Amino acid sequence: MFLGACLGSIYGNVLAAIVPVSWLAVAPPAAYALVGMAAVLAGSVKAPLTAILLLFELTHNYLIIPPLMVAVGTCIWAVEQIQSKSEVEGLNFQQMGINLEKQDEVGRLQQIKVATVMSSSYLALNDSLSLLEAGQIMIRNKCHTALVFDEAEQLVGIITLADIRREILQAESKSPPEAGTTGGSELLAKRKIKDICTTEILYAYPDESLTEVLKRMGARGLYLLPVVAKNNPQKVLGTIDKNQIFLASDLLETQTALIPYLA
Repeated sequence: MFLGACLGSIYGNVLAAIVPVSWLAVAPPAAYALVGMAAVLAGSVKAPLTAILLLFELTHNYLIIPPLMVAVGTCIWAVEQIQSKSEVEGLNFQQMGINLEKQDEVGRLQQIKVATVMSSSYLALNDSLSLLEAGQIMIRNKCHTALVFDEAEQLVGIITLADIRREILQAESKSPPEAGTTGGSELLAKRKIKDICTTEILYAYPDESLTEVLKRMGARGLYLLPVVAKNNPQKVLGTIDKNQIFLASDLLETQTALIPYLA
């Protein structure tokens, strides 16, 4: 506060010396000293309201509040700008594991088409399967996401392990387990996967870039998308998941790094 008062007083004296009285009514240096005191206090401890109230208690003068608020706000903003810039400059992003070549990676994925990395093998489930049967099949196949087809072999939805777990928890909450039994077993046995699968499907097309597909996955937090023909969304050509996209990016990056040494 003493340093702020000194700086404010110096500013007030300099301003009174260089500005003619006929041009502008300049406040006495003591007023600038009070404002400087509050500004430096607010910037040092990051307590603007405390500084304003403290100086008002010292002066009991309402006229000093507007310039006080302007000075305190300006000081807080300047301190925040200086500190944020120094914190960013002092970070070592490579040691923190942050990829500084994010834009380059996006550019690489833009060049790769879905058709080159999609998988033609996927787990297909009939929509008439019960929830328990579907869960057991997905566990045996170590599959995170499965495609659901109807009797006409048309794609009707997507189901994940998270969907099955959620339904099991809801069934147990409606029918708590008794001694020697599993809660909600009858509900789960009757529950069909066509009733719980996601029917609003997001698709990927063979001629799309991996960048577009990755954005589409991120919009809903999806792990896998079916790859279909543009003229027939019910015709599944394969699937693409995040692991395949990340692997394609790593392969292309490694291939690019090896080119000078393989020539």
